[in-house]
Amino acid sequence: MNLAEPASLEDLFTRRVDEHEVQLVRPAGTDRPIWAAYEGGQYQGTVTSERLDGQTPLWRVLATQEEHACFDDAIRSMRRPSSWARERNQATHWARHLLADGSLLVVDVKTTGLENGYAVQIAAVDRRGNLVFNEYVQPNAVIDPAALVMHGIPPEPIAQSAAFGELLPTLTEVLHGRTLVSYNAGFDHGVLERELVRHHGDLAAAKKWIEQLDWQDAMMPYAVWRGLWSAKRGMYHLVPLGGLHDAAADCRLLLAKLEQMAATSVPADFWSSPAGDLPTGDKGTVRVGLDLQQCSGEHAGHGVATEAGADRLLRSLAFRQVTPGSPSSDLVDHPVDDPPILHPQPTPGSPRFQRSE
Repeated sequence: MNLAEPASLEDLFTRRVDEHEVQLVRPAGTDRPIWAAYEGGQYQGTVTSERLDGQTPLWRVLATQEEHACFDDAIRSMRRPSSWARERNQATHWARHLLADGSLLVVDVKTTGLENGYAVQIAAVDRRGNLVFNEYVQPNAVIDPAALVMHGIPPEPIAQSAAFGELLPTLTEVLHGRTLVSYNAGFDHGVLERELVRHHGDLAAAKKWIEQLDWQDAMMPYAVWRGLWSAKRGMYHLVPLGGLHDAAADCRLLLAKLEQMAATSVPADFWSSPAGDLPTGDKGTVRVGLDLQQCSGEHAGHGVATEAGADRLLRSLAFRQVTPGSPSSDLVDHPVDDPPILHPQPTPGSPRFQRSE
């Protein structure tokens, strides 16, 4: 099966999307690149392929007229729950509220490794996209090849750069007292805390510095806004931000994504609903950006929130009780793909939990 060449696809074929099989059937009487999608014998929607000027094909979902560069994303969009419209409105309001904050800075950190790494580049841009901080950092640590592949920062500028401690006074002046937003903020937050512990030799001093930051995570709101829902796990599919993997460029890319989210049309009466309330939280923690209410007990998103350094996850996302025939979702963390989490599986009567690797 070659999805890059839709003309070569059969009238009937099966594709596994997030570990669940989807049957694709071309309607009788046509050889056009169009297929009806079925899952578990139930019709999900119809997808067609369009290729412009010999480029990679786009996959269009006929019911919504959405176009996706990835076939699997087209299927995920068919699986989104009925609550998506309201949840997308929440994500849009969150983005508007964030962008209205005059103290907002978009922050990104590149590191020596995907786990427990140290900074090699730190950047921040303001609400208008102006660069307010952009420095390479001498990490005094070996750069993991996997991290080098991701950000591609050559060793020369890093070797000639100042150490984190030398940059700390300026970084403090730039960041303290501001609202910060990152894509996978728990990762960037953790890098700065690790640098501070190494610099001060004291976790308490690092925590005190971090407490001056009001940091939000755009990863979950953006995933909600996109609405790609799969059958593997219990939340919306989290996608990599993309971009050039230069910290300054990625800050501006995230700002553009936030502006795109904020520009989405929302019903005028939506904000009068209690479900539209924005989250509040203490400084020094990472907030996922939107949540309905605190979840109690074990639930599908608990481990993810903990790993990300987030206070909590949106209740309707984190604690959706799956029933037979209903969709569940996929999660791809960034920068480490597919961490094992708990997710609900359908059983008669009540949900149970199963570990996914």
